[in-house]
Parts: sequence; structure tokens; C-alpha cells
Amino acid sequence: MSNFYDDSRFGVITRKWFGLTKKWGGETATGFTIYTATHGATTISHVAKWYPRGPIKMVKAGAFVMGTVAHVSGSHPQINGRIRTRGASASSGCTFVAVADATAIQAAIGSTTTFSVRQCKAGEYITVQTSTPTTAKGTRVLSTVTGTVAFFVDYIPTWDSTGKWDTP
Repeated sequence: MSNFYDDSRFGVITRKWFGLTKKWGGETATGFTIYTATHGATTISHVAKWYPRGPIKMVKAGAFVMGTVAHVSGSHPQINGRIRTRGASASSGCTFVAVADATAIQAAIGSTTTFSVRQCKAGEYITVQTSTPTTAKGTRVLSTVTGTVAFFVDYIPTWDSTGKWDTP
């Protein structure tokens, strides 16, 4: 064994932020605006492609509310998020509740995550999407929902024995 330290060998969890503003300790000027008009099913791609360095194992994903999410009608919105991994074929990595009515206030985190695929292989990328707001019972909300959020993915780098990255 060498004296080479590698986060992946020790299972260190890393958080990658997308759209976290300087005000909240991030590096960007603006976050992602959640806006959905009154009619039609929509899927908004907030992050088109993020290439992690080498293969990773996703542990958690979610959204951080930076500007209170408001809704016009009296319904209680739930905005679902999705992480997709893409390589030779697209697969849904996980779904999460980005914003629920109970967590729509500033500085709230929504991260109830359900994973179908935890791995993002070397050379693949991740996209972050949200979908049409629904009520907590899953029916469509016929209102305009606005607010500003940042997304995150917690992951563990995984060592790749094929030499694609991070070999000592």
C-alpha cells in the first residue's frame, strides 16, 4: 500500500452545488428560477450537463430554497426534481421532492430522495430537471409557481481500476 491518499478509498462524501449564489456561500450570481405557467405539463432542464471527475456513486440529491416559493392558487404545491445520468443511454438516477408546501420558505432544503441508479460512470454526465408542480396527492396544480432554488448532489468518488482516472 502506498502513502497516496484518495477520497474514494475512504468513502468521503462530496457535495456539488448548482446555482448556489454568493449570498448563500456559493459561486454564482443567480440561482435557478422555478416558474411554471398555468397550463400544460412541463419539464424544465436546469442543468444541461455536469461531468463529474471519473465515476461517482450518488448518495443524496435535493434543492435549497433561496427565494421563497410562492403559488397563486390556494393549492399546496409539490415540485419534483430528477437527476438523470447519461451515457450510451439515458437513465433516471433519482427523483427527489425539490419543494413541498411545508418547505417552501427561504433556507429550506428538500431532499427526500428515491434512487433507481446510484452510479454515474466515467465519461457520463448528469442533468438536473424539475417537473410540473402537483399537489401533495399527485394531481396537477393549476396555478403559477415561482421561486429561486439551488440544487445539490452528494456523491462519493469511486476508484476506477481500469485507469480512467485517479490511479496512484
